[in-house]
Amino acid sequence: MAQHDPRIGRDLPRTSGESEVQGIQDRGFTTHNRSNIGMFIENRGKLYARSNAIGVSGEFPINSEREYIYQLNPVVLFPGNVIQGRNTSNEEWEAEFGFNNPETVRVATSTEPDTWPSWGWPVQDADGNPIIISNQDTFAAYNDSLNREQILGISIYQTGYSFSFPLIRDAVIFTFDVVNRSQNTYEDMFFGMYSDFDIGNRPGTDYAGYLNDRMRLDEDLDFFYYFDSGFSPDWGGSTGFFGLTWVSTPEVNGQRLGMTDLHYNLWQDTPLLDENPDWFYGVYTSNYDMVPEELWPSFFHPVEPGRRIDDLSTIPATGMDLVNNSASGPYTIAPGDTLRFVIAVVAGNNYEQIRATAENVHLSYQNNWLLPSAPPQPKLRAFAEKDRITLTWDNRSEIVPDPFTGELDFQGYRLYRSINNGRTWDQIDRNQNPDVGSAPVPIAVFDKDDNGIQYSFVDTDVREGFDYWYSLTAYDSGIPEVGSLESPIGNTPDEPNIVVVRPHPSASDWVASTAILADHIQGTATDSVLLRVIDPLDTQFGDYEVRFRRLARPLTNILTRVESEVLDLNLVDPTVYTVTWSQTDRFSVRNENAGRNRILNALYVPGQRYEIPIDGIAFTFFEGSDDPERRPQAGDRLQIVMGVEVIQTDHNDVVLPLQRYQRDLEFITTDGVGIKLQHNPFQISRSDNRIQIGIENISFPALQNDVLSGRIDGLTSDSLFITVTRQSNNVQTAFRIRNGEILSFGRFDARIEVNMNGNSASLSGATFEIQVSQVRNPTEQDIFRYRKESGRRDAQADRSVLSRINVVPNPYMVSNAWERDISLQQREPERQIRFRNLPNECTIHIFTMAGERIKTLYKNDTSGVITWNLRTESGREIAPGIYIYQVDSPIGKHVSRFAVIK
Repeated sequence: MAQHDPRIGRDLPRTSGESEVQGIQDRGFTTHNRSNIGMFIENRGKLYARSNAIGVSGEFPINSEREYIYQLNPVVLFPGNVIQGRNTSNEEWEAEFGFNNPETVRVATSTEPDTWPSWGWPVQDADGNPIIISNQDTFAAYNDSLNREQILGISIYQTGYSFSFPLIRDAVIFTFDVVNRSQNTYEDMFFGMYSDFDIGNRPGTDYAGYLNDRMRLDEDLDFFYYFDSGFSPDWGGSTGFFGLTWVSTPEVNGQRLGMTDLHYNLWQDTPLLDENPDWFYGVYTSNYDMVPEELWPSFFHPVEPGRRIDDLSTIPATGMDLVNNSASGPYTIAPGDTLRFVIAVVAGNNYEQIRATAENVHLSYQNNWLLPSAPPQPKLRAFAEKDRITLTWDNRSEIVPDPFTGELDFQGYRLYRSINNGRTWDQIDRNQNPDVGSAPVPIAVFDKDDNGIQYSFVDTDVREGFDYWYSLTAYDSGIPEVGSLESPIGNTPDEPNIVVVRPHPSASDWVASTAILADHIQGTATDSVLLRVIDPLDTQFGDYEVRFRRLARPLTNILTRVESEVLDLNLVDPTVYTVTWSQTDRFSVRNENAGRNRILNALYVPGQRYEIPIDGIAFTFFEGSDDPERRPQAGDRLQIVMGVEVIQTDHNDVVLPLQRYQRDLEFITTDGVGIKLQHNPFQISRSDNRIQIGIENISFPALQNDVLSGRIDGLTSDSLFITVTRQSNNVQTAFRIRNGEILSFGRFDARIEVNMNGNSASLSGATFEIQVSQVRNPTEQDIFRYRKESGRRDAQADRSVLSRINVVPNPYMVSNAWERDISLQQREPERQIRFRNLPNECTIHIFTMAGERIKTLYKNDTSGVITWNLRTESGREIAPGIYIYQVDSPIGKHVSRFAVIK
């Protein structure tokens, strides 16, 4: 893998070993949460949380509350001087200035640009462009300015990687660049990892799950892993495997050293090393002469001077409270040198899974992390009402080629729901349904080859006042090596494909936003536009236009766009064109509807206009990059399709970015309006309402203007005798069909059903007529216009709306179902009640029965709800009893009571 130097273009100062204490104010932390392991890191040489109150330490699976790491620390060792951050009373690593935004108290994280230093992402290429490798990179810089022996001028630049890619999502990878910023050459340097993993243990409980831990080593991967009996009463279920693999180390004389030393000990013996750097160095480097002989049995297994790798089979089958000391060395590090070590924390439900993940991490590293990837996460939005949640999303997942294959391989969307804050993403009891498997089951799937793509979903299985988490993923059609890949469900509400929403009523005096039916102001299309306001609380308003233009959809990894021009409205049609390059300067254009090439092996010149007279259209191509890899080459392809977009004309804002036009599919604008383009080219009339006619199997492109006149000549209990005259050619056709069967007219079918009840004889001679219009699809010339009116408070609202105000729950008894736990350990809920059906603007005064006012709440928003945490103005919890509340609003006053029982 190519080396990278952080802060390219900035000089890294040299030190003489006497530098001052570094960046206390730059101390920061973050949590890796984009893979299947939740992992807290701190820029002081710590890969774990000091307290479970501030983060998770090796949580696997993520959001499971099962943490495997007690302590995990990088260690740099020199004879007589060991730099480590494990010992909280003698931490020697300190944050280094300038590699994060100190205002955020966060380590620089690729998914949070506000954590970056002012000069950008800390890892850059030679041109200053950010190098971001995984779904979530982190960067932490620290040095030995707190070195208790002697400051050596050693810095570590630590980059972390979390991938959602299925083959390595059960891992977090770290690169440690050890830099000598002094003017001295240091010999016999070792880099080590202090690893204390605990299996099946939960802090704060009586069960000591760490006492039965075991360990094994796979030397071919420099990979050690912990496990136990397989069950933890603390976790209420099975335990998994957790370990560490050395992925890459520097070379010495042309050979990578790998993990050279590994020894274990009991946790209780670790403090023996903290106060004596010679003993510490001796254990990590297998130097028996530096360790007192009486300590050998504690740190070397078996005791064999010269043995550098412990025999882990010496660990009792009943397990122990184990600590692992692994290292690589020796190395010589000269002034300005950088030594790189790559290590991965890996997990699995069993040995086979953790071994496979370790293997895949090594293979992925060797491939420079260039991996097949799922489509990008879509952007998900939610609009809540009292009894429903409407979810909408964009199409960004559909337009990005897979960087590994270069193909546009999007296949569909999966929608998941969680009712426990993202810990599980379905509501299926695996104990009752063991055959379901461990993978979450989506509540809806939209596959382009199955049930078609949608951009909205309405969930009516919701209850007011409860929090619902939704996550939308995108998946691809797959490649043989790995199958179909799905973007990550996500773990935190700040991810683009996750929303957290609570159903609630609108304010009682609120008038919902509306959209007026669209007018067709220009063009020849026979479509009509149906409008639906998704969010009744929306306060945006204005005039909008629905427009159409061609959209280039690259099928390979190129950045080519197209502009189109209509030459003849009578010929142009929004067909699909496929553009294929046979060379960088030769291309062909094929009309897929006609099945014919329109341009064949022509000279390709970006910016040149190419006319296709037979189709009444012209195209001009433009390149979006100077990078040869992103410009057309032999084998590259793109599709040209008709696109639709929506513009808010008052400010020329795009509220629906250009995307492929599809009839009968609802598109959702960013300001919450559903837009569906529909066409019904049939008008049906009949002389008797007992005749029912349904149109089926329509070939829209083949429809022609016509009128079909039908007459019922007779009917029996099982047959209809019908004569149809086609006006276009004045041809009459007689039919005999069963009641409810179809008449086929070539370009469409008509299902005829007659109500036989009553006087069926009177139906003889009854007539019907079907008028057919030729379909004209939208072109670049068509424009539809509509207006959206803002939701608003009803100034004329009647006082009667105040009678609907109530408190839930009432009475309040200890807690209620929707309260969230404040602490995962204490299980202490938030105390709260809700005032419902409130007007838009109001003030709520809460009194004791003695008339003492204890709290005032203020509300001025479009929801009909406000919550109260059952605390007085001074922050004290209220006592049990009966309370009076008074709602003051522009509409009037409302007084009532509620009870609290504890």
